[in-house]
This record gives sequence, C-alpha cells and structure tokens, in this order.
Amino acid sequence: MLGRRLRSSRTASTVLPGAGLADHEGLAIETARRSGLDLSPAVLQRLSALYAERSAEIIRLMIARPELRLPLGSHPAATAAEVAHVVREEMALHLSDIIVRRLAIGATGHPGQDVLAACATAAATELGWSEEQKAEEVAAVERIYTIP
Repeated sequence: MLGRRLRSSRTASTVLPGAGLADHEGLAIETARRSGLDLSPAVLQRLSALYAERSAEIIRLMIARPELRLPLGSHPAATAAEVAHVVREEMALHLSDIIVRRLAIGATGHPGQDVLAACATAAATELGWSEEQKAEEVAAVERIYTIP
C-alpha cells in the first residue's frame, strides 16, 4: 500500500486502561491501609468499580487533602475526591457532566438536593466558580430532571 510496509498490530499486546491489574478493590484497600485511611467498604468498592487502577490516585487525593474525604451529601459512597479527580484528570467542566456522566450518581434519576449541593460545592472549589456560576450549574442540572 502506497509503497510502505505495514507494521504489525499492537492491539494484541496493548493493555487497556484499568486492565493492567486484576484486583482493583485489593489495590484500593491496600492503598488506604498503608496510609492509615479508614474508608468504608462501600467507598472502596465504588472507587475500584468506577476507577479501577486509578482508585489509588483518588485515595492519594484524600490523603493529601482530608476535606476531599467528605461524602457527597447522603450518598453512601461518593466523595468530594471523585469530583476533584474528574475535574483534574478527566477535564470535567460542568456539574451536569460530573453528576450524570463522570460520577454517574445522577444517571438514573435526580441524586437528591443534598448530594447535588455537595457536588456543586466540591466542583466550585476545584473550578473556581463564583456563587453565581455555581447556582447556574445547579439550575442546569435541575433542568435535566424537569419533565416538560
């Protein structure tokens, strides 16, 4: 083709993100244990299920910034560290993206006012939102769940 030799495909040996380690929950548990961080089984399971090998990065954020250990309102497992992670590492810029797509805490319905407020506060801190912008982001999320 075009006078060039085709290179061998690397897809058979390329490790996909999250596939380099079999025991993601074990990694999360060990990372937390080594640091002395006492995380609930629900948090550890959520982190390992959603973030795989990157769960250790989120736990290290919690170690460096204890305020990120806070739960997102009444959600039993989601934390502010996840918000910080998706903003910093996944370039999330809007609350709707964070809640519905990245953290998936609103993917099946409204996550609850307290969860929405806690997530908005964490996102505002990470993204430097004013109170006005924070309110606009919350309103945009509310519109998602409004039946016309």
